[in-house]
Formats: sequence, C-alpha cells, structure tokens
Amino acid sequence: MPTQDHRYQSQQRSPSTRKQAMNPASHPTLTQKLALNILIKDEQDGQVSATVLGLPEYRVLRSDRTSAIAELQQKLAHALSEGEVMALEVEISKPEHPWQRFAGMYQDSELFESVLENIATQRQLFNEQTAQAEDTTP
Repeated sequence: MPTQDHRYQSQQRSPSTRKQAMNPASHPTLTQKLALNILIKDEQDGQVSATVLGLPEYRVLRSDRTSAIAELQQKLAHALSEGEVMALEVEISKPEHPWQRFAGMYQDSELFESVLENIATQRQLFNEQTAQAEDTTP
C-alpha cells in the first residue's frame, strides 16, 4: 500500500483546529491591507484636509499633511475593523441596440434579393452620374 505524502500529513488538521483557522476572532492579529485613493488638499484656513475619494464621509482636517493622513488612516482602520470588506460583482444587462430587432427580418422574403439588386443598380447609376458631373466641371 502506498504511503501518503508527508507534506499532506503535516497539513491535516482536526475539525476543531480547522474551525479556529477559519474563525477570524481566533486570530486577533490577522490583518488585511486595502489600498484607497485619497485627496490631500491645502485649505484656505491653513489646515490640510484628507478625504477618501468616493467616500466623502471619511474626511479629516489637521494642521499638517502627516497628521491628516495618520488621522484618516486611523479613522478608516476603526471603521473597517467593525465590518467586512468584500468585492461585490453586479451583473448589468446591456440594452438591445434599437435596430437589432430589425436584423434579418427579410432574410426569408422572396423579394429580398430583388430589392438588393435594385439598390445596387441605383447606387451604380448614382456613381456614374456623379463621375460624369465631375468630368464636366471646369
């Protein structure tokens, strides 16, 4: 009987160990990083504002740039530690092109080929008339 790979054996865990590994509360030092774009702006009163773009409720005013960034970072860390950050995919239906419903509507018509031939003939006559008019222009 073949023996199991020793790497696999070392990764096996008891059910209680697996539950602890999946429970974030059992890892109080577990951290995640989230990159956010912020706007740093010098205000007219001499203070510096730091605002998370797209989240105007996360805005701080401080006397200098460094403390504004630090305060905003602390404010965000506190807010994010009380919840969960996750990506949400939303399916957006694209509206049908307004002419899409007309595509192919005459494909089985007996007159369709004759209409196409008529269009081609008219186009050829138009091109010939245009060419003649250009030749006669001084």
